[in-house]
Amino acid sequence: MSLPGLSSGAESEGQTHLIDLAAGSEWRVEVPATSQLNVTLLDGTAEVFGTELAVGAQYSFVGQNTAIYTWYGCKLQYSSTLHSSISTSSATFSEYTSDETPMTVYANLHFALETLRNESKPPSVLVLGPPYSGKTSICKILASYANKTGRFPMVVNLDPAMGVYSCPGGLSAAPVSDILDVEDSTGGWGSSQVNGPALLHPKSPLVYYYGLETPQKNSKYFKHVASRLALGVQARLSADKKVRESGIIIDTPGTGMSDSAVSSVIADFKVTVVVVVGNERLYSDLAKRYKEKTNLTVLKVPKSGGCVDLDPPAVRATQSRSMRDYFYGTIKQTLDPYSVTVDYSAVTVYRVLEESELDSSALPAGEQADSQHSAQHLVKLETSAILQNCVMAMLNASPADSVDLLVQSEVLGYVHVITADDDRRKLVIRMPVPGRLPQRPFVIGDYRYHE
Repeated sequence: MSLPGLSSGAESEGQTHLIDLAAGSEWRVEVPATSQLNVTLLDGTAEVFGTELAVGAQYSFVGQNTAIYTWYGCKLQYSSTLHSSISTSSATFSEYTSDETPMTVYANLHFALETLRNESKPPSVLVLGPPYSGKTSICKILASYANKTGRFPMVVNLDPAMGVYSCPGGLSAAPVSDILDVEDSTGGWGSSQVNGPALLHPKSPLVYYYGLETPQKNSKYFKHVASRLALGVQARLSADKKVRESGIIIDTPGTGMSDSAVSSVIADFKVTVVVVVGNERLYSDLAKRYKEKTNLTVLKVPKSGGCVDLDPPAVRATQSRSMRDYFYGTIKQTLDPYSVTVDYSAVTVYRVLEESELDSSALPAGEQADSQHSAQHLVKLETSAILQNCVMAMLNASPADSVDLLVQSEVLGYVHVITADDDRRKLVIRMPVPGRLPQRPFVIGDYRYHE
């Protein structure tokens, strides 16, 4: 039995259902990793976070929370099935319809930003808010709407826990020049089309590796990595008129950032608009702090009622899917990764330090530090079984380069350590492309992938 407007898909697995959405309403669905929701737009118009759905096409959602909004009304057909790659006895999901959404506010925000673009004042937008307030959803909506008007906004991800055109741990930036992938369960930015063996990434992402789960674990290094990313973004804007005229949209960590980190990001990315989501106190504090800054506008927008808090297991599952998709692809585009066996001596690996470890007396045994390591934030590791299951970032540098140079280097890609055998002193490493393991330095952080 279900309450009106709120139902569970467990009772009707495999059955087809129809739903009529009234104009200005939103259908919200929570799909666990054990279920697959298939949705088809039969009539009318509808969108998922700003990206329009095609009439007659089937969209499949696995392990994600999504929302389908209609401005003028539509008819949907949906069914749920057991996800074939997961062994379980049931496939459940919850869904309900709401006519109370802030989409009109978000659309008006887009129109205001578009006015700035038309006035040759491309905005640099920073989206802030508490955890699970819908910051990423707003960034998707703003990017999608901008793309509909022929813009190529630069989307910047400063959340190390979320892999956008990257495995988790990386801070990334890429211009959005085409429609977003609404079916992508790892973020919705279209990563399913661009991961793996692509010699030239269609979106030319720029990635720098932070490696830790939250900015608070090493706030100084987080600000350094974000600053390096900002330099790359400004260089791309200078070289690409289309992207420069479209502006920047910056998504921020779910755990928030310190005041100094916010100030650093505003300065580095030359932010002109700060959007605060669902937090009156944060809006008031920022409005007071920057009231004398005439070229910075602080706005507040409401939080969507469809935002759902994710527990740690759900976050881990999303991160694991992101790392798996990087090497194996998705249902729409499967990939065949390549494995190599190398000697321990063939790899040079560093680890990102947490602030609590910057004192050399706190370093674990086997890690080598020099007198300058507290300023460098990376420490060299002795290759051992500790690397097993690590996803390592490969830097655009040489193994012989100094740490000072490594912390300035961008990410070329990722590899996964399948096996680390201390007895044989061998590593089995998975790569997204065939060939020899590149002679590059690697960096690890908090992220592991267990098959």
